[in-house]
Amino acid sequence: MFNYGILGEKGAYKMRKILLTLSICMLIGLTATAVAASNDSVQASIAKFVFKVNGEEKELKNNPLVVDGTSYLPLREVAGLLGYELGYDDTTRTISFEQKQVDSNQYQELTKAPDLSEWINFLDLIRFYDGNDIKASLSGDNLTTHLTIGVFGIGFPFPFEEQYKLGDIPRLYQRPKGEFSMLVYKNNIFVNKSDIQKLGFPIEDEWVPIADLSKSSTKFDFSLLNGVKKMKPVFLYTEQGIIRAMNSKTGILLNKEDLRARGLIG
Repeated sequence: MFNYGILGEKGAYKMRKILLTLSICMLIGLTATAVAASNDSVQASIAKFVFKVNGEEKELKNNPLVVDGTSYLPLREVAGLLGYELGYDDTTRTISFEQKQVDSNQYQELTKAPDLSEWINFLDLIRFYDGNDIKASLSGDNLTTHLTIGVFGIGFPFPFEEQYKLGDIPRLYQRPKGEFSMLVYKNNIFVNKSDIQKLGFPIEDEWVPIADLSKSSTKFDFSLLNGVKKMKPVFLYTEQGIIRAMNSKTGILLNKEDLRARGLIG
């Protein structure tokens, strides 16, 4: 029995809280011990996986577990990343998956024709990257359209086949944070050039084949490009100044902006 007169009223109250907490912890500990004693023990390790959906890297809030070589993923999180709502009926112990409904208002219908000089047809981008060590693809289903460039992947809440039904109605789709945008116009899918540049990928109309400068008197030393991976820019030193160049499946390409700054093209 504690002497409350010595502790004081506040001290006694704190002490009662401590005793209550200790009692609860002891009960939990006893229960856990009983369960452990009546069941086989299981050893699990936390796993760190790179999780991707249609090429787009996703982050799990809860780390997966690995038990005897089998990976266990957080079900509700994975369902959400795959576009499903997870439901659970405690009475029948039934887990259900329902496809999320696409929000049809996640686009902006433009009132006038867009300036296509700021955009590039994604199929042209795929053609340019094909054979140049950069993977690019376009795919989709009745809910989502997926774009992949290199290791970067992104999905838009836009049925893939809708691009063939809109005709001349331009629709602009943007990710919630605005880091990437897609334009559906004239039965084609376009991506913003500046978005591609931010990702560090080249765009075809920014480069000129060396064959187009055959009449130029400027001498180039292309030895720095020997063994360099395609589509990886290298700085060349010329009498006119530094000019970016890179290998491609069609030959060496030179940067238009650099050539224009050195007065080598108009």
